[in-house]
Amino acid sequence: MIKNIIFDMGNVIIKFNPNEIVSNYTDNEEEKKILLDIIFNGQEWLDLDRGTLDLLDAIKIIRGKLKENLKDIGENILNTWTKYIYEDDKMKDLMRKIRSKGYKMYILSNAPYSMIKYLENSEIPSLVDGIILSCEEKSSKPEEEIYNRLFTRFNIKPEESFFIDDRYQNIEESRKLGMEGHIYDMDNIEALISDFKNYDIDLD
Repeated sequence: MIKNIIFDMGNVIIKFNPNEIVSNYTDNEEEKKILLDIIFNGQEWLDLDRGTLDLLDAIKIIRGKLKENLKDIGENILNTWTKYIYEDDKMKDLMRKIRSKGYKMYILSNAPYSMIKYLENSEIPSLVDGIILSCEEKSSKPEEEIYNRLFTRFNIKPEESFFIDDRYQNIEESRKLGMEGHIYDMDNIEALISDFKNYDIDLD
């Protein structure tokens, strides 16, 4: 019996599109590609997620990789990118409905420290019973360790939990550990709601 619903944040509760983010800083397509590759597709972003690299050091490294005309833009992106992420009202409405039915809800998300400050001014923490972020755990999905911390910290059983994430590999690891899940498409919340019925998650 499912008692707990676990949510990723990026592209589940929050729209996170690096291409759209970068478009707020430059209209030049070549510059966009460079900034995307170096900032969001680089090792530094993964290390920020894991909390093994702080923002100031990341800025220093990334400035060193960028041409002179992009150094300040790159730094600005790293300091202000959370201005250009958007919470999905449909998902938040669904979360309220889930809570009204008595399910516990938690967040398990790969996220850098910038997200902690963002969440201070967000409704999201008030919708859930607990949050685990990779930057605080020094472990990232799909590593087994971060899932086990979710289970032990909140005293929940994987077989009584259901995980919603936009990445196949994260759901695959979840299932290996006994927690079923749904690979989420942000444009198709109806598919998620339909899948709930397959696991006897009753929202009626």
